[in-house]
Amino acid sequence: MALEIKRQFEEKGHLVDMEKIRAAESRSSWEWFFIRLFRGRCAIEPPRIKDASFYDVVCFGSPNWTRVSLPMREYLSQIKGLEYKNVGFFSTTSLPSLLEWFVFSAYLFDLTFTRAIE
Repeated sequence: MALEIKRQFEEKGHLVDMEKIRAAESRSSWEWFFIRLFRGRCAIEPPRIKDASFYDVVCFGSPNWTRVSLPMREYLSQIKGLEYKNVGFFSTTSLPSLLEWFVFSAYLFDLTFTRAIE
């Protein structure tokens, strides 16, 4: 999804910079579940982009359609320069888009993203 968004922006003549945020350790689904439940944070590899003040628009993607993933949440706590920026976000899902939009993205994903950037 991120590559498609990048392609569409580049077709319109915009310069796009992209970075994939990675957890410091690979974990199973159950490990991620318990880390989210009890710790709420995880270590990430050092990001390349640490200051967003040079960008006009910033877009974040997350593979978890019910909430912001832990690596993305950690990145949002580290990145600087998001004040007064146009910020977009997206996630992926396997549910029908109408159900996903009104039930999950419109509430749960938006809520966790908003809490992360506050």
